[in-house]
Amino acid sequence: MSYVYRYDSWLTHLRMHGDMLRARRWSSDEAGPWQHEPLVDAEQTLAQGQSIFRISFWKNLEAAKSRIGFRLWSEMHVLQRVRDNHPFFNGFQRADDDFLVETAWLYWQTSPREPQQDWSRDGIPKSDIEILDLDGQWRTMPESTLMAGSHARYTRRGFEPHYFAPHGAQPAVVYWTSRLLRQRSGDTNVALLLAHPHESNLRVYNEATAIQAIIDRFLASGSTDIPAERLRLFVVDEGRHTFEPSHVLEVPLSGHWREATPSGSWSLRWPRLRRNLRYEYVVKAGTEDWRWHRFESDAAIAVLSAFEFPTLEQTLSRYVTVLEGAREHESTGVPMVATPASRHDALSA
Repeated sequence: MSYVYRYDSWLTHLRMHGDMLRARRWSSDEAGPWQHEPLVDAEQTLAQGQSIFRISFWKNLEAAKSRIGFRLWSEMHVLQRVRDNHPFFNGFQRADDDFLVETAWLYWQTSPREPQQDWSRDGIPKSDIEILDLDGQWRTMPESTLMAGSHARYTRRGFEPHYFAPHGAQPAVVYWTSRLLRQRSGDTNVALLLAHPHESNLRVYNEATAIQAIIDRFLASGSTDIPAERLRLFVVDEGRHTFEPSHVLEVPLSGHWREATPSGSWSLRWPRLRRNLRYEYVVKAGTEDWRWHRFESDAAIAVLSAFEFPTLEQTLSRYVTVLEGAREHESTGVPMVATPASRHDALSA
């Protein structure tokens, strides 16, 4: 079976428009230096209300590997292949890409366009796109580990979602989990780690109420006897490129006892009912003295290692090795079997 290949930004593909790979609208006014001659010619004969939609593919794997420069990547990309006889291509004309004549195909079509329409109506479904996965196997996009959404990636590692509405806006999500954390002194603490979905730009450290709600959820799950000095909370804040600073934020916690409010608040008005007072221990997230640990620091390395949290740089390095060993006619593999991570690994910090 023959394939054509392309690579795209990993984050862009996680948010793929309409769950299909589509051709992008093209016009000479917006194309800058990429004035493809076949498209320029086709534009001269466009009917009213029509536009040109185009997409490019590498002709073979070696062409893709020779031109994509993966050893210089600063962000995650994904290599994919599609059968060269896929029905999607039937509605397109094909020619050598005049900027990459020997190595790439240019596909284009003219079709009616709705206002604000930037993508072709037809596309290649995710189930027909094969991804070079993290173990070097080709898998369909829905079955690949690399293209799994944040919910699947985090929950298989023992994280739980927490939903919140920042400043009353659209609901957002952050993922959290816990581990035992062994100190050099021999004492053991409990660490909470919060991580953001890669598809989102929102950051939970801007939402104090969301952080506090996660602490309350953890304590309500049966951990109410853990004093604040034995509890630590970290937030992963990772850049989208390897040259961007990435940190593990530690939020200070404090605890105190307070009088528990009875379920019937009216009882507070009756002194004779206040003889059996109850107290509860509460842990609060601090709003000052936050400590930002760069990924390369000993403190951040210890936390990330304890939670077996793969960084962008580690994943990118692994994928580059996979790309170097990719072969043209490798068959489609079966889905990888994921083993959920333990929730109680220990580290020295």
